[in-house]
Amino acid sequence: MKSKFLFVLLVANCLPMLHAQCNDPIFVSRDTVYCAGNNSGFVFVDNQAKDLTIFYWESATHFDGPYTTVAGSVGKDTIYLGSLTQPTYYRAWIQRGTCPATYTGRITININQPTIPGNVLGAASACALYPSGSLSITGQRGNVTAWQSQVEQSGWTDLGVAANTLPISNITQTTNFRAVVQNGACVADTTMPVSINIFPNPVADFTFRSACLGDTVRFFDASSGQVSSYLWTIGDGSISNQKNPIRRYLQAGIYDVTLTVTSNQNCRNDITKQVEVYHLPVADFSAAEVCLHDTTVFRNLSSSLSGQITDWSWDFADLNTSSDKEPKHVFTRSGEYRVRLFAVTEYSCSHIVQKTVRVNENPVAAFEADTVCLGNSTTLYNRSSIGEGYILRNQWSFGDGTNSQQPYPFKTYQTSGEFLVRLIVESEKQCRDTTSDWVRIRALPIADFSASEVCDGGTTLFQNNSTSADEPIIYHRWNFGDGSNSSEHTPSKLYLNPETYSVSLLVRTASGCEHQVQKQAIVHRNPVADFLVQNVCVGDRAEFVNQSFIRTNETLSYQWNLGDGNQNQFRDFFHTYEYFGDYIISLKVTSSRGGCMDSTQRQVRIYPLPHITAGEDVTTGRGIPVQLIANGGIRYNWFPTTGLNNSTIVNPIATLNEEQTYIVYGTDAFGCENTATVTVFIIDDQRIVPTNFVSPNSDGGNRFWVIENIENYPEAKITIFNVGGSPVFTTTNYQNDWDGRNQNGETLPDGTYYYIVTFPKDNRIYKGAILVLRKR
Repeated sequence: MKSKFLFVLLVANCLPMLHAQCNDPIFVSRDTVYCAGNNSGFVFVDNQAKDLTIFYWESATHFDGPYTTVAGSVGKDTIYLGSLTQPTYYRAWIQRGTCPATYTGRITININQPTIPGNVLGAASACALYPSGSLSITGQRGNVTAWQSQVEQSGWTDLGVAANTLPISNITQTTNFRAVVQNGACVADTTMPVSINIFPNPVADFTFRSACLGDTVRFFDASSGQVSSYLWTIGDGSISNQKNPIRRYLQAGIYDVTLTVTSNQNCRNDITKQVEVYHLPVADFSAAEVCLHDTTVFRNLSSSLSGQITDWSWDFADLNTSSDKEPKHVFTRSGEYRVRLFAVTEYSCSHIVQKTVRVNENPVAAFEADTVCLGNSTTLYNRSSIGEGYILRNQWSFGDGTNSQQPYPFKTYQTSGEFLVRLIVESEKQCRDTTSDWVRIRALPIADFSASEVCDGGTTLFQNNSTSADEPIIYHRWNFGDGSNSSEHTPSKLYLNPETYSVSLLVRTASGCEHQVQKQAIVHRNPVADFLVQNVCVGDRAEFVNQSFIRTNETLSYQWNLGDGNQNQFRDFFHTYEYFGDYIISLKVTSSRGGCMDSTQRQVRIYPLPHITAGEDVTTGRGIPVQLIANGGIRYNWFPTTGLNNSTIVNPIATLNEEQTYIVYGTDAFGCENTATVTVFIIDDQRIVPTNFVSPNSDGGNRFWVIENIENYPEAKITIFNVGGSPVFTTTNYQNDWDGRNQNGETLPDGTYYYIVTFPKDNRIYKGAILVLRKR
């Protein structure tokens, strides 16, 4: 069982390995090409493959067979072959290990036939440097791999052409040509060489001189070589067979002239040159009309399409000339002049033009002016004239930056002084003349004053600040704005009402120049100082209510003196005084514009706090009332109200179970308040008062047995016994509700009973008798 199990494992593991080995490729030699006849070679199978067995080789002359066994090939990995004349196919029958036997891939041996070079066809002669056709090959077997050339006896040169046709051009001497042909794997071969004889070409050349339009152009032959004929293409559509032709062109421009020369072997050569027929320049100029004694500027408008104009010649028709390009000339008389311009280019081409230039007559500018005070209009009298034509424009410059074009203007100056007035007159031909003169404007006096600002009731002082630069001021007139006037130099004025007055001052000089100024005299309203303050107690805030005012839109500033060394500048505020007493408060108010002031005083009384007492601390028992009493005020308020029968009286009664401290607030007749404290201490003295009579059926009192103050001792134990000493009722937290019943609620007989009251935290014991008596 153990050996069988291992064998199964081995077989299972080997199956994938065998499958992979059978599918591995078998490497054989590559396909090859040989030339027919004398050839040899070999084919092979890679014998390095593991466990490879080669049985034999087969061959066929067609791809699909039939295949026959190659003699002597059994067991060989390589077989040799030779002298093949047609394509042959080889394969080997092989086996790899335990894999099935199979054929290798086919190996193809292709056979090319021997090369046949063929023959070269083409021209046998040509002219040098000119294309003469081409050479071609015929009757060849194989492809042309190269064309070669040979000059004289030199070696062959490869021309880099692998085609059946070779173009022939630009050869200058006799040259041999041949083609190299090769068919596949066979040896290359060359054709028999052919020769092309080359005849020399003549060399065409000529000279000429360019001319201006209208002149003739002469052509001179300069060709070399054996020339037998000439052909000129002149460039304007005409031709000539002369050796040295002459031509007059009808239009300027550049012409392509071609000379073709031919030899006796009919070899030709040509040359083309450009002949330029220059444009004539166009002489032209412009010159604006000018006025006499002005410079006439000549603008040269001449132009040339051929070359640059290099020379100019001007004739101004007044015996003066110039050679400048754009001259400037001053004519000495008015009138018209016939000016000529002669222009010459760098090629000596020329042109002349003549135009009329006019020189116009000038006007004569003149004026007069009045002398006035500042603010009045100056009349300017225009006295200008002209002999020929008329004055079209008048341009005034008044010397203060302003201008006018009126012929007779009126001018009002804004400042005094002397102004240089300039008048420019212009004719309809734009000829001008200029004149100038000084115009005087007397300075006005400067009225000026200042007025002091006062408060209501104050006297306004007027300071006269008027001045005059030219002459003294002899007259003053004041208008105070309230219907009153004055001619004083420096007056003063008491106004009746506070307001703003419009005051004017007019001043005049001896020549009548006057000036007036208007300013304001301000009489400010006085503010009214007032405030309210209430008497308060020491420690309370006194409120200061400012009631000051002024009957304008001005703002007020405030200065307070609070009487205790403190000051303040607020409008309304609170202040706390540290000590009681009477304080004098002063307030000063100041207006924002005129600085007008008012002040007032008030007295404020600061009351002392009352002396409130609540007596000495007291001690009482639990639930035992005690009376408290306060002193020093007229109204009281006790806090807290715990245990008090009334917290707003002078002497409340306090009933407490535990210690309590009271604060009493006392208020005096001025509303000032102070406090005092008193503490009620509680001692646990079990103070109770039992009664000794109970009448359960009674309509009046004593229906229940009452122990006064027992409600403050809920922990007390109460036991009632009959006369025999047996307990009939026991309880704690007694509520004064026993009505003569036993513990089970049964009515006890009338008679005398005994009670014992004990306290768990004290040894005190209350004992006594109770008489139970029902109404019969």
